[in-house]
Amino acid sequence: MNLEEIRERAYSPVLGKSMARAYDQSIIDVRNLLEENERLQQRVTRLSNLERRNAKQRDEARARLAAVEKLHGKYPIYDAAFACADRTERHSQEAHMEVDGIIVCTDLPLYAVCAQCRDEEGFHTINWPCDTIKAVRGE
Repeated sequence: MNLEEIRERAYSPVLGKSMARAYDQSIIDVRNLLEENERLQQRVTRLSNLERRNAKQRDEARARLAAVEKLHGKYPIYDAAFACADRTERHSQEAHMEVDGIIVCTDLPLYAVCAQCRDEEGFHTINWPCDTIKAVRGE
């Protein structure tokens, strides 16, 4: 049965005017619901597009922050190897290394500086985290 047949039945003299009014109101209600459904679908589409755009911007910002954090990475400063209590050959091979002409022990970290930032004389003396990293992290 199509809509026209339903309408004719609703307007039949047997069922009367109240059924016809109810039918007309039902049609109005269905149209209103369809319009509301269309509005909601459009809103969902807009929100989905907004979320995709925000996700892209978030990912781009994270990549930029990661690049800054990599550039301004933590550069550990170790104590000299002669201060190391472990004198075994194995430890020397695994933990001792030369840095700027000095043999250091990687088991004896003293502090860390920023790998990028330098003082006026060009030395890595800016403690890590540096002001750049603090700003990036919101500290």
